[in-house]
Amino acid sequence: MSDTNDVTPATPPVKQATDDLPTWVREKLSAANNEAAKYRTERNEYREQATAALNQVTEVTNAKTAAEERAAAAEKELLKYRVALEAGVPGGLIPRLQGSTEEEIRADAAALLEQIGSSIPVKQSATDPSQGKGDGKSAGLSPGAAALFSQLRNL
Repeated sequence: MSDTNDVTPATPPVKQATDDLPTWVREKLSAANNEAAKYRTERNEYREQATAALNQVTEVTNAKTAAEERAAAAEKELLKYRVALEAGVPGGLIPRLQGSTEEEIRADAAALLEQIGSSIPVKQSATDPSQGKGDGKSAGLSPGAAALFSQLRNL
């Protein structure tokens, strides 16, 4: 058995020419179209503003992340120098210190100092033999200058 009712797709309604419509309908339709166009323009402007704001948020977020990373690196470097100073690590070996926590850096500094032992000579500053001698008036003068000063004073 075959189906005798063939269904054909509905055709879209034919657009009626606006000239056939009454004047008041044409005016209302024109006003509605103008208002819709205004809202589309506003929507597009808001969409552009939203996109620009999202781009700014992304830039600020990236800058914040980069600043946090730089701050963390600077804090770690400061911690290395503080631990090295407390442990007595020579300045040239501070960049060699490893670790991410204070305890790890302290352990590495101790191991480094143990490895280098006393192989690095300790520098002593030169002493001034005239320190603590004299009457205080010629303090800080070389021995020859102190003798000249005392002779000039006796004149």
